[in-house]
Amino acid sequence: IILVFSSRYYSTVYEGSSLDEMLFYLNSGLEGADLSVIGDFFKEQGLFILIGIIVLFIPVFLLKSYKLKLIYSIIIFIVALTFSYKTLGVNAYIKKLTEYSKLIEDEYVSPEETSLVFPKEKRNLIVLYLESMETTMMDQKNGGGWTHSVMPELEKIGLENTNFSNTSMLGGAQPTTGTTWTVAGIVSSTSGLPLKIPVSGNKYTNENFLSGAITMGDILKKEGYNLNFMFGSDSNFGGRKQYLKKHGDFEIFDLSTAIEKKYMKAEDKVFWGFEDNDLFNWAKKDLTRLANEDAPFNFNLLTVNTHFTDGWLEKGADQKQKSNYENVHAHSSKQIASFISWIQEQDFYDNTTIVLMGDHNSMKKVEYYDERIVSDEFERVTFNTFINAPIQAKKEKERDFSTIDMFPTLLASIGVQIPGDRLGLGTNLFSSEKTLFEKYGVEKVNSELEMNSNFYNAKILKGDYVEMLESTKK
Repeated sequence: IILVFSSRYYSTVYEGSSLDEMLFYLNSGLEGADLSVIGDFFKEQGLFILIGIIVLFIPVFLLKSYKLKLIYSIIIFIVALTFSYKTLGVNAYIKKLTEYSKLIEDEYVSPEETSLVFPKEKRNLIVLYLESMETTMMDQKNGGGWTHSVMPELEKIGLENTNFSNTSMLGGAQPTTGTTWTVAGIVSSTSGLPLKIPVSGNKYTNENFLSGAITMGDILKKEGYNLNFMFGSDSNFGGRKQYLKKHGDFEIFDLSTAIEKKYMKAEDKVFWGFEDNDLFNWAKKDLTRLANEDAPFNFNLLTVNTHFTDGWLEKGADQKQKSNYENVHAHSSKQIASFISWIQEQDFYDNTTIVLMGDHNSMKKVEYYDERIVSDEFERVTFNTFINAPIQAKKEKERDFSTIDMFPTLLASIGVQIPGDRLGLGTNLFSSEKTLFEKYGVEKVNSELEMNSNFYNAKILKGDYVEMLESTKK
């Protein structure tokens, strides 16, 4: 009964997520996770679980033969297992692990073998990863999916700056395999690679996280940048800390740091960590410090308030929208705009590129969006905007791309010249070079990336892949 109800609950509540994501987090440990979802599951499903158990136990009492009871129990278990197997799409997942693709091997452009040219005066780069931020809640008149703009400030920023779009209006990056959850979104946008580990992998939070990849962190560290990443949650969750330490040795500020430095007390934790209001205020302190140092800097932060299932609405926030999730997004839009305005008033702004980027699409129930999206043809995509970049896009609109393409695009946004305009599997969107989506089609690329890759296992995961397989045998 628990197997049936839990798999059904997962497929409904986490409808927008993939089995890859679930297995990745289970294999990576749950440190830093919000485990209240377990309580939510039993609150919502507890009564039905109890009724189901009572109903299924009736035949056990009625059947007199031990053998019949055993057969009955086995049949019930097989039915439950089959239901969960199909509900979670395990059969499709296992199938793709046994099929191999050479797409990554054929299309991967090694940053190590590419002669990147930085400008003489290196620019600072500020990247704001906006939790679950889509263009969906923006006004349909400007490319959104709503009848009105829930986030007018963010929408205005997108319209007035460079927004790479899948349409002729505001738009963004299309989801692709291995990029649709937070750590995968960070990995793909900074390495040009999807996040892929074997289904049988052990905890993937070791210090060799994607040891064969050359990332933004590796490149900028070599160029003398100060690297910082600020999280409103625990950076250990999903191996984010391990990835950033391995690739660039970022200075990390997260929930644990805030408590250690006495910015807050442990009992002050809310939702996933601390509120975005604190995140932005503390970010200002870090940016002021970095600006006073001699080296160029790359400062990143990840917001948290807009995380599903219903977001976190801060005290004092307006509640003018029709749902809590919309109110959270509306407040987040105001906070982001205020933070951007503050940056633009600082002396370091002239030599700084600011990038706003959703880490992935929201994982809230699909029905929530289906009930509100105006057009059936609307495609949910991840928001992006480039502010104060020293380069003009040759083709900004009508592009098919994913967060994988953000890797070379981020570098180009600070004036880095990239021979061929490709790095990893990504394409520099400021150029006219075709992305893999534009070259092969979205469905084809997604299908190929779902398959196993000998190149990825041997060259990117390296020894980790062997360790994962060996741990399974043990």
